[in-house]
Amino acid sequence: MFALIFLFLFQSQATPPIHGQILDMNRNPLVGVTIRVNQQKLYSDAEGHFTLKSKLNKGNFTFSAIGYKSKTQYLEASERELTILLLEQKPEIRQQP
Repeated sequence: MFALIFLFLFQSQATPPIHGQILDMNRNPLVGVTIRVNQQKLYSDAEGHFTLKSKLNKGNFTFSAIGYKSKTQYLEASERELTILLLEQKPEIRQQP
């Protein structure tokens, strides 16, 4: 009986996941964005969604994708889905002297 009570209390205090969606400035989902936090790495899915299930429910997240500016943002677990917007990285044009 004690084990069941302990298990129930442990599960009720479980850390909620951090979840969100990564979009471009036109609100289109970005697939395969690399997400780094607390020495962990994950990727956004086909709809730009990601979920981090960890004992840590907050941290500095770094989002990076080819053709987009990297973005670092502090996030905490939330009941709502977070939305992350990435800006396109414009190619630099260098003029020859």
